[in-house]
Amino acid sequence: MNKITKKVSDKMKSVLLKAHGGVEQLYLGEIPMCQLNHPSEVLIQTVSIGVNRMDLLQREGKYPVPQGESNILGVEVSGYIHESKSKLFSKGDRVMALVSGGAYSEFIVAPDTLCMKIPTGLSFEQAASIPENWITAYQLLHFIAKIKKGDKVLIHAAASGVGCAAIQLCKIAGASDIIVTSRSQHKLEVCKSLGATTCLLIDDEIDFSQKILNYTNAIGVDVILDPIGSSYFNQNIECCAKDARLFFLKQKLNFCQLFF
Repeated sequence: MNKITKKVSDKMKSVLLKAHGGVEQLYLGEIPMCQLNHPSEVLIQTVSIGVNRMDLLQREGKYPVPQGESNILGVEVSGYIHESKSKLFSKGDRVMALVSGGAYSEFIVAPDTLCMKIPTGLSFEQAASIPENWITAYQLLHFIAKIKKGDKVLIHAAASGVGCAAIQLCKIAGASDIIVTSRSQHKLEVCKSLGATTCLLIDDEIDFSQKILNYTNAIGVDVILDPIGSSYFNQNIECCAKDARLFFLKQKLNFCQLFF
């Protein structure tokens, strides 16, 4: 059903930033209405947005906006198609989208290739959490790591958005062990509720590699997803089974990979 309620004018409301800093720097203002400029673009009337670490870093001035992209926060959005030049979507379609900024607005223009219809039964709030975190996790596990049934997987900082998605995707893929690490017992409990089989509370003094080797009878794990980086590198290497795949997930959602 078409639930479009907004009329397009020459202005739209947006959450703007007075200066870099905390949430007190955010305010509701008006900006020029966005326009469709390409035959594969759609105009989305925003219902829900995702709030990501990237947004927090950008707000604090620690994440530079890519050249030519919007300096308005937000990369995940769900809502209704208000106008479409695309053959893939029609006015009134419920969609989720990944954008390169500007989601904290009443309307947002997105390329049709970065939009997906929201499945029946999924709310706008749920859909807005999918485009960045879930697609990143899916890409890592299925397109790159080639996860298969029976794999043992280690996920660091597993209560992050990508981590929570990865736990559930590993479970669906039939991983035999989903080992997660965190510095918070509460976060580990969240991970366990999502399907993690082994939860390790760690800090800078704990050698997690020895714990994992003991748990796996010195075999190690097949896949490692690590957003932490250099401080975990040596221990990650120790945890790798034969033909393991080790991935470092960076803040900008790029990643490098090592195969053993």
